[in-house]
Amino acid sequence: MRKDKNQWGARKIRVKLLEEYIEEAVPSTTTINNILKREKLITPNKRRRLVEPQRPVFDPCANNEIWSVDHKGKFYLGNGRRCSPMTVCDSKSRYLLLAKGQYKETWWDTQKEL
Repeated sequence: MRKDKNQWGARKIRVKLLEEYIEEAVPSTTTINNILKREKLITPNKRRRLVEPQRPVFDPCANNEIWSVDHKGKFYLGNGRRCSPMTVCDSKSRYLLLAKGQYKETWWDTQKEL
């Protein structure tokens, strides 16, 4: 069956066998896959090359050299309004300088809080 339809995998072959041979026992997907591997009808996927981690783009040498501002997720308050917490963090020490809830994530609203 695989030789006729070379794009079919083990799952598709099993479905077709179940449709064709309703009353007979059909092997599992894993068994069909093992048979295809043994007969060299499928080739294993190439392993992805591991990439070395990149060094940080901004690598501060001292505290307070670089601060980062970020909005951390969203959630709904009891009054039904959406809150988006804004955080200001020191990049070297990871010290949290400010955490404040905002209703909007716009540039103007963020500037007002700073």
